[in-house]
Amino acid sequence: MGNRSEMTTSTKTNLFSSNDNAPSNTRGRARLRASFFPDAIVASPDVIPFETLRENGICAVFLDLDNTLAIDGSYESDTYTKQIVERIRKAELTPVIVSNADHERALAFAESVPADCISKAKKPSTDIIQAYITAHNWQPQEILMVGDQLLTDVLCARRIGMNIILTKQRARHEIIPIRLKRYIEKCLILLGGCRHWEALKKKGRSL
Repeated sequence: MGNRSEMTTSTKTNLFSSNDNAPSNTRGRARLRASFFPDAIVASPDVIPFETLRENGICAVFLDLDNTLAIDGSYESDTYTKQIVERIRKAELTPVIVSNADHERALAFAESVPADCISKAKKPSTDIIQAYITAHNWQPQEILMVGDQLLTDVLCARRIGMNIILTKQRARHEIIPIRLKRYIEKCLILLGGCRHWEALKKKGRSL
């Protein structure tokens, strides 16, 4: 187990080195980036090189549901979702859908994939997700979170210590509360630094 931890720590630097995770006592822009900026930004989940993650210490991929894997409000998976999950499995990684949606819808969607699911996760709260990680004897640094929101997916991953890749939302249509959050996201990007944000997009293109 000790060797596995050493591999995860060293290779994590190779995979996700462009984001400056500031210590808890850091202030200003660096502190903001440490909470709300991802490790990389990609156009869509299907461009993530899942096949290379296993050899770099990752053992599970946590996938946001609405507007990451599926159109917001979906009860059933489509070909796009199933292909992504199948790629993750072929890479010998464990796919887990992590959603703030209610149990009925999230579990119905996960069953249609099929995939494991953490429903009503309450992101950016960490308690439910952390309990799931502990139950599976995983370490946070062994997990990649993939999501489309800074205020839920990225902040949650940062609080737990997971790797996080931000993807563009799958569809332009979003419910009003999420659309309002997008304005907050734009402010966070400006405050954190557009130059750093663009560097994360470049990082995503080179993964």
